[in-house]
Amino acid sequence: TYTKSYVIKREVLLKSGDVFSASRMRRSVEKIYNLGFLEDVNVDVQQPRDPDLADLIFSVKEGKPGIFSAGAGFSSVDRFVGSLQVQHTNLFGRAQRVNALYEFGARRQNFDVGWTDPWFLGYNMSGGVDLFNTIRRRDFPGNSNSFRERRRGASFRLGPRISDDTGLLFAYTIQ
Repeated sequence: TYTKSYVIKREVLLKSGDVFSASRMRRSVEKIYNLGFLEDVNVDVQQPRDPDLADLIFSVKEGKPGIFSAGAGFSSVDRFVGSLQVQHTNLFGRAQRVNALYEFGARRQNFDVGWTDPWFLGYNMSGGVDLFNTIRRRDFPGNSNSFRERRRGASFRLGPRISDDTGLLFAYTIQ
């Protein structure tokens, strides 16, 4: 109900007029599950009046696309550390991902916001952008002097998928 139909259709390897292939149908179901926000995928193979044809009906059940995670720990370098992350894996029903991450600690703070489109501009390539702001206190061992390191910037990603399990990713970072 929320996901756009083209998001599901572009993952189906069998197109209208193709010769039926059970392995391609199974791989299509895997690709739909790999989107990460669908709970159940069923395929019904129906035979119309012509025995040489088959109709495939994909039924999907949407899961919960939102993720919230929190963590805490202790590091000998950063001392107490923690993180909070919120992620949505199906923004506007288009399979786009948005992410907000906040990491904090006695010596470090990091904020990162990102967006990724797995089919950038309708092409079989991934594209995305991240904005970040990191502040870190650097201590010198045995010395009371320290300095503050601050990094702000953006990272841009773009990369085509060569096959189902191989792709390229080019990134450019300005900081």
